[in-house]
Amino acid sequence: DMNEPSVFSGAELTLPRDALHVVQGAPAPSPSSVEVEHRLVHNLYGALQAAATFAGLSARAGLPSGGERPFLLSRSFFVGSQRHGAVWTGDNTASWD
Repeated sequence: DMNEPSVFSGAELTLPRDALHVVQGAPAPSPSSVEVEHRLVHNLYGALQAAATFAGLSARAGLPSGGERPFLLSRSFFVGSQRHGAVWTGDNTASWD
């Protein structure tokens, strides 16, 4: 369930907003690496983890492209994550009160 950085003692419950990540291989005309704020890529880690798990399980099972799919469920998602698995919204509750 913990597929994104968490900090349980801070106001944001994640890395500070000013935390920077170095992204290697940025597209041209950018330099070869770029620093981006954590809040821009917070859920990207979970999306990449789902993509890698999907690819690994598919290869291990010998699944043909477009055939059966492995079942993956994650709370951490990013644009396009549903390509690799289902999205669970977590332990959200609703109340009329």
